[in-house]
Amino acid sequence: MINAEEKDYIKTNLKWQFNWTDFFLRYFIIVGPIGITFIAYSMFYGGFKFGHIYNNNFMNSFFFTAFCGLLLGIFFTYYTIKRIDTERKFQTFERPENISFTDISDKIQTFKWTIIGKEKDAIQASTKISLFSHRQVIGNTSQHEFF
Repeated sequence: MINAEEKDYIKTNLKWQFNWTDFFLRYFIIVGPIGITFIAYSMFYGGFKFGHIYNNNFMNSFFFTAFCGLLLGIFFTYYTIKRIDTERKFQTFERPENISFTDISDKIQTFKWTIIGKEKDAIQASTKISLFSHRQVIGNTSQHEFF
């Protein structure tokens, strides 16, 4: 459950507060791209140190593999970091007075979210599970806030 301090942070910054526990529990997917980048960097380091890159010519298969691995690792690391940052952000909206909760619940279902509970003045839903996000529970805490 979200405490008052976390709620204030979200309202001010429009994103989740980042802590290292979240990094290891939710965002461990970043380990793969960083690992690819590290392995490719190690190939370059070892290739220059032990002469594998200068073996026959400069564009030998060892250099090509290390170079492609480094480019892919950097690209996937960048993409994953941007994706994680996108997952942390919130969008705000205010519910107009003339929209009913039935209309809102219909709109929520178009996002392919699952409605967990519906009361007179509150809706609670959960998002889909993805590679970058575990199932998030979202609920209405007041008439104009959607958390």
